Amino acid sequence: MTRIMGTRSSEALFGGPRADVIDGRGGPDDVFGKGGADVLRGGGGADDIRGGGGDDEIFGQRQADVLRGGAGDDLLVGGLGGDSLFGGVGDDDLRGGGGRDMLSGGRGADMLFGGARADVLRGGGDADRLFGGGGGDMLRGGGGNDELFGGGGADRLRGGAGDDRLEGGAGDDILNGGGGGDVLVGGEGDDRLVGAAGNDRLFGGAGDDRLIGGDGDDTLEGGDGADMLDGGAGADVLRGGGGADTFVFTGGDDVFEDFDAGEDGIDLSGASGIGGLLDLLAVAVQAGDSVVLGLDEGELTILDFTLLDLTAELFDFGDGPLLV
Repeated sequence: MTRIMGTRSSEALFGGPRADVIDGRGGPDDVFGKGGADVLRGGGGADDIRGGGGDDEIFGQRQADVLRGGAGDDLLVGGLGGDSLFGGVGDDDLRGGGGRDMLSGGRGADMLFGGARADVLRGGGDADRLFGGGGGDMLRGGGGNDELFGGGGADRLRGGAGDDRLEGGAGDDILNGGGGGDVLVGGEGDDRLVGAAGNDRLFGGAGDDRLIGGDGDDTLEGGDGADMLDGGAGADVLRGGGGADTFVFTGGDDVFEDFDAGEDGIDLSGASGIGGLLDLLAVAVQAGDSVVLGLDEGELTILDFTLLDLTAELFDFGDGPLLV
């Protein structure tokens, strides 16, 4: 193993075809590992470090550094500055550190860790795992079946293509599943969850959450708090949970499972031809322990409900505020 030490000046340092240890020390350096499993450290300046072939370990340290893993299963650690980390080809481990960092996994099944500040994490085309950490982070899974964890702060998570799992954690988060059958968990805070395309499962958790299923046959559970649940298109199942919830019907054959007439409300403003209670009674039938509404846009089933429970105060027909 060859050891190469830089100076306090700005310089270009090159490794060889075998495993090297290169330390740039002071100054903004350009460090090239080339072949072999290298250990590369930028030092005190704003450095540009490239691993090349092999399973490399790259450390940016103090300033705003650019770290590029290249081919191989690499470890990239940014340090204190606002760093940019690019994993390249291979199953890489990217860790941003103390600054506001940008992490891009590239090709391969990568793991990305943002750190304490507001970071941007992009997974790439394979099955990646992204952890935002502290701060208001932006996480994008890309292609593949990804796992995104926002952590602390008001985070924005987007799964992209594939069957993804998104967890907002603490803070008021925004989660968008994208394509595929996704699982979205808001966690603590007042979160916004959008399933988008695919058959998705949305769980609001604590806080006053807004859940929108989008296209597909979705399952929405509000959890604690005053939540708004909108299944979107498709055959959806909505469960409000604790708190005064609003169930929204926007089309498809939907089921409202735990509607509580004592505190919840139903938004029918998107149902054509329903302007009030008389219109509603004309399309309502009792089916066992449920009430079924035959609407133009689809069939709405309210479980554990009777025709006697149908009062105008429970519904928003689009002509004013919902009263519950």
